[in-house]
Amino acid sequence: MNTKYWVSGLMFLGLKTILTAQSFTLDNVRQNEKIYTVVIDAGHGGHDTGTIDKNGRYEKDINLFVAKYVKLYLNKYAPDIKVILTRDTDVFLPLKRRPLYAKISDADLFISLHCNHNPNSIAQGAEIYLQKTNMNNAKFNLRSAAKFGLILDRNLKQKLNYKSRGILRSNLQVLRESISYVPSVLVEMGFFSNQEESSYLNSKKGIKGVSLTVSKSIMDYFGI
Repeated sequence: MNTKYWVSGLMFLGLKTILTAQSFTLDNVRQNEKIYTVVIDAGHGGHDTGTIDKNGRYEKDINLFVAKYVKLYLNKYAPDIKVILTRDTDVFLPLKRRPLYAKISDADLFISLHCNHNPNSIAQGAEIYLQKTNMNNAKFNLRSAAKFGLILDRNLKQKLNYKSRGILRSNLQVLRESISYVPSVLVEMGFFSNQEESSYLNSKKGIKGVSLTVSKSIMDYFGI
């Protein structure tokens, strides 16, 4: 046998084997890529305005603006995260319907966005709520929700210089009806009763800042 052709044949077979192995590996990676689903719930809507600041601005509008910007940013920077909004217009949704979006879509995370109010106009900062429960079937989701809450709390402090009011536990309907099947948190993004904080939340800078921070926290949570 001609040695030249024998060596060439071996080289061809070796190259074919390498290419086949690489193709198999890439195919496996594509098949194993995880697509995460996040449900963003813009609190209130329609006739339910939520809290109102001294200038007559509605909480429901800020909640919706932030939700839509989070979807925009995640679509741009993390296309492997699918974002579902419970509402994308100014409509009223009953509380019991909101968690169903997470259940139907088999979501990996549920976030309900709100703005806060306090009779004390000096009160400021972000509050992150977890459901107060001891149900065994909620323990894993509670731990995961707490993980996300800590990430968001840290990013709000570091990125926006927000005051943290802590990770709190409460019995809230949207969390109570979702925590058994999805990690869920309710975020109070700031106080409408605080004039400075309300002005920030109602500004383009504030809406984009909070939206980017929530988006970054979701990406951090999923390790993206």
